[in-house]
Amino acid sequence: MSMIPPTVIHYADRDPARTIGGVQAFSRNLKLIFENVRVMTPRNRDLDYPVKHHIPIIFDNQFVLDWPERYQVIGFQHGVGAVKFKVTRSRAHRRLARAQKRAAKRQNTLWVACAEWIARTFGRLCGNYAEHVVYHTVDLDRFDGKLENAGSRLILHDARARHKGKALLDKIGMAFRHGGLSRWTVSLIKYRTG
Repeated sequence: MSMIPPTVIHYADRDPARTIGGVQAFSRNLKLIFENVRVMTPRNRDLDYPVKHHIPIIFDNQFVLDWPERYQVIGFQHGVGAVKFKVTRSRAHRRLARAQKRAAKRQNTLWVACAEWIARTFGRLCGNYAEHVVYHTVDLDRFDGKLENAGSRLILHDARARHKGKALLDKIGMAFRHGGLSRWTVSLIKYRTG
């Protein structure tokens, strides 16, 4: 793939070598695609380096605001703050939603989303529909997609927070403890449909 530049910069709030989360995993997984990935955060921002070396910068959504508008950048839409706020009503998610709405107005930005629903939702709420959807990469050396889990009680989840289904995890645990998987299925359907 000669059209993909060998080096990119990923710019986000936190260094993926020191913190965990979906954006940080995305940053680390860019190394599966690009030969060299340099990480920048607000603490080590260097405006001259990417310009001097003609390196594309991929931003975690609202952080496009940290870069002068005269520069072309890529804004990656990982999640919709307004949707998170609707579930959690937290101040942090309200701030995120507002920052994403301001970022949507930034000119000279190529918007990319990690899911079609995210692209559509940003288009409807903020006017910055991402015409490009790039799904998060999967390291096939670590996960080959072949399920050999008959009878397993293992559930992979990311339910660390309320908007990611933390309350549902308790229901799943109770269903396993009491053997009521059919009741759990009905409960799950209710939870998803409201």
